[in-house]
Amino acid sequence: RDEGGRQRGLPCFGAPRQAADADDYALLGLCAEPPPTAAAVGAAFRALAMASHPDQQPGLSERERADVTRRFRRLLDAHG
Repeated sequence: RDEGGRQRGLPCFGAPRQAADADDYALLGLCAEPPPTAAAVGAAFRALAMASHPDQQPGLSERERADVTRRFRRLLDAHG
């Protein structure tokens, strides 16, 4: 736990955005401060990737599929 009593790598809301990767952490649902562990980032990414992968969402229109693909690529960028 950090000095604020939060466990590292757990989701939080309203955390200060001081790290350069704060937007990426927020996209993954993690706090930027204190920086999450690599294991927490990986676990968050895997959970979101499985839920939001375009192939896991059949029956989408072409426009919806393009939007889902764009969001999934943003998730990949946040992880990598």
